[in-house]
Amino acid sequence: MNCDFETIKTEVETMDFIQNSFALFGASDTEPDSVYHSLLADAVNGAEVNVPRTAEEWQLFTNMEHVEPVARAMASHTQLVVNLIQQYMNARKPIVIMQIDNEQSDIERTQLVDYLRGFCWRACVLTPLKG
Repeated sequence: MNCDFETIKTEVETMDFIQNSFALFGASDTEPDSVYHSLLADAVNGAEVNVPRTAEEWQLFTNMEHVEPVARAMASHTQLVVNLIQQYMNARKPIVIMQIDNEQSDIERTQLVDYLRGFCWRACVLTPLKG
């Protein structure tokens, strides 16, 4: 699957809709939002990402009936976004052939990093290293 920046941006922002749709379960609260931001930051930073699967891991209102399907929906969409980010970043890793950098790849990676740095304000998105 090949994706572009706009696809990732759309899918990242779709999670806002999902979280707001499940606000009664605490999905739009600070805690789940922080979890989501941290996962996206880890993905773009190249860290290992383990998407939560349960209401407890997402820090949802675990005492509510039907909360586990909410957690699964959040996990499913988050896994999609993480996969897209990782694919995008990996496809644009700097390639040096006879010491010539792929400048377009650097620009594209920086665009995604800058966007996620603004979106994931609850987490730390690092500046990618060249080379």
